[in-house]
Amino acid sequence: GDTPEERNRQQVIRDRTAMLLGKTVDKVLEHKKFGQDLLTTDDCSNKATREALLVLVFLMRFDADASVKRYANGAWKNAGGAPKLQKLIQPAIEKTLTRMRSGELGLGAQKHAAKVIDELTKAGDMEAPAGDEPAAASKFQFPPPEGRKPGSEAAAIVSGQASLDGGDMSFLRQVSGDVADDVLGSLPIFKAQPDDVRDFCNIVAKSCAVEGKKKKMSGPKIAASIAEAVEVIIKTQGDASSIADLPAASEAVAKAILGEERYNAAT
Repeated sequence: GDTPEERNRQQVIRDRTAMLLGKTVDKVLEHKKFGQDLLTTDDCSNKATREALLVLVFLMRFDADASVKRYANGAWKNAGGAPKLQKLIQPAIEKTLTRMRSGELGLGAQKHAAKVIDELTKAGDMEAPAGDEPAAASKFQFPPPEGRKPGSEAAAIVSGQASLDGGDMSFLRQVSGDVADDVLGSLPIFKAQPDDVRDFCNIVAKSCAVEGKKKKMSGPKIAASIAEAVEVIIKTQGDASSIADLPAASEAVAKAILGEERYNAAT
């Protein structure tokens, strides 16, 4: 990242990605039989997908952030991570590192690959790549979507106009509007945050509300999910002194998004 704010945002994204990756590993392992690890849990998905999942977990263990490493190490351990398993997936690890090192996946992946390759080479787990160092890559950019059909369900979801629970458009309009933004901006715990962090908290709060509504969660449970998700973001800013205020703030946000009557109806 070019700025402290951008680096903080990227750290939050990596942290949540590592957490979700671990949950994905756990879901696959629900299908394992006695003596199996993630790679051999053949009752779920296919070997190529499970191997790719293991490679992602393995590479995230080298992240510079302690929280990301903790999530990744936990997932690796649950997946059956051991020298034998690492040896089995080593070709896939090296193939992925080659793509990252070339710059195909952007500058961040290229720098991470250099770090992982250096550590694996020192440990004797792989040989150093031959040839000159590749040229520095540019920042990764997702290519624009192709083949999107105007008016389709997918296009409606992307534009924020998809219906919920068979057409609950009033709730959708509440979430798509600025009602959550107003509440976030008035609460001290959010007011003290940089604009981009507060904007990200807005997105997270709305997402939790949408998911909670789809799962028919009660108002307090939606508020708790908002608090859990936002707490990670606040803590990465370095000042966790206001975390104690987060449950009450999240309840206020949930009530603003859902409406007082809807919040209390399912309590």
